[in-house]
Amino acid sequence: MPLGTTYKGGNNDNDYFAEHHADRQPYRKPSPMSQLLINDYLKQLDLIKKVSGSQRETIVREAFKDLLKAEGRQHGLVFLAEYPLKTATKSNIAVDGALLHELRMPLGYWEAKDEKDDLDSVDQA
Repeated sequence: MPLGTTYKGGNNDNDYFAEHHADRQPYRKPSPMSQLLINDYLKQLDLIKKVSGSQRETIVREAFKDLLKAEGRQHGLVFLAEYPLKTATKSNIAVDGALLHELRMPLGYWEAKDEKDDLDSVDQA
């Protein structure tokens, strides 16, 4: 699952990504191990939603964080939560997480969003 995506539910998640993010990297079928991690994530997400009765970002983000950590470990990457960044305007911000190479080079950032957030407007920000 590409970084920065939000699980949308349903059977056409890959179609959603391809349709809304055609300018990004092409979709690649996950490896068998990655598919197991994704399936575990989806099961955990369903359980969290069922038990909490909520789909808010703050409730479900832990499941995605676990997925990023596990997938990163497979590729020798380290997940760091609340990763600090400096914007182009020199403002200090923190994204929800980042996957880094052991040489401290970030390879991807993650910012959780609620299902109801307009991802297209967030992409433009």
